[in-house]
Formats: sequence, structure tokens, C-alpha cells
Amino acid sequence: MRYLRTIRFVLAGTCAEVSRLISDECDRPLQPAERWSSRLHRINCKSCRRFRVQVQHIQAAVKERRLEPALSADAKQRIAQRLSDVSK
Repeated sequence: MRYLRTIRFVLAGTCAEVSRLISDECDRPLQPAERWSSRLHRINCKSCRRFRVQVQHIQAAVKERRLEPALSADAKQRIAQRLSDVSK
């Protein structure tokens, strides 16, 4: 039965499911069934192919920039003090 559910999942992926998988792919490696579901769906779905390209561009931009918040030394000290007060 599990095998049949996997086949159904791979062949019947909707745009909503595939867009979730594309987003999940940013955070974790997809399971084989998830990966195949996404690939097979994107063969026929131009919108999901575009969405994946957009997500890849965003990932590349984030990796390139690696933006870090610029906090003053005073702000860092206040945050550290509040965190220590809360943990007591």
C-alpha cells in the first residue's frame, strides 16, 4: 500500500504541493518521491518552472550578500543584558 501511495504522490502533484516542495528544497534535501513529484510536475507546468527559477535566484542573491545586521556595541550589550535577565 505504501508503494501505491508513493506512486500516486509522484504522479498527482498539484501546483500547491510542488511549490511547497520547491520551498522546502531550500531548507532540506527532498526525499526521492518528493523530488520526482516536483520534476514530473514541472515538465508540464510553466508556472512551477518559473517559481523554481525565482527561488533559485533568491537563494543565489542571499548567498552572495550574506547580509548581517549591523548592531552597535551598545545595542548588542542591551540585548545580552535582557537575555540574561530573562533567563534568570
